[in-house]
Amino acid sequence: MNHHKLSRFIFEMKGYLLYFVLIVFFAAACKRTSEYERIVETELSKGVVNDSLFLGIQFGMTSKEFFAHCWTLNKQGLIQQGTQNTTVLYQVDNLKHPATMEFYPDFYEDK
Repeated sequence: MNHHKLSRFIFEMKGYLLYFVLIVFFAAACKRTSEYERIVETELSKGVVNDSLFLGIQFGMTSKEFFAHCWTLNKQGLIQQGTQNTTVLYQVDNLKHPATMEFYPDFYEDK
């Protein structure tokens, strides 16, 4: 091979190498997951469900289960009826200062 052909061959190979490096880089970047996604994947793989809120109220309760549970808590004196009997009133007593919490869930597909 003469010097001119060798130089051209090396130049072309550098171009192919650049394309190869770019393709590998973009492929790796597409598969990269964020720290948040890695944490979500790790936590979901543990199989632990944290659906408890407080006082035995949980995400996923049906409206019937929620009302029955609140009825029991009301009879025990742990909660009261809130504003115009449309909410639940909870006197929070384990804080530095007195506080109340008034709430009512939004049900989606009865849960």
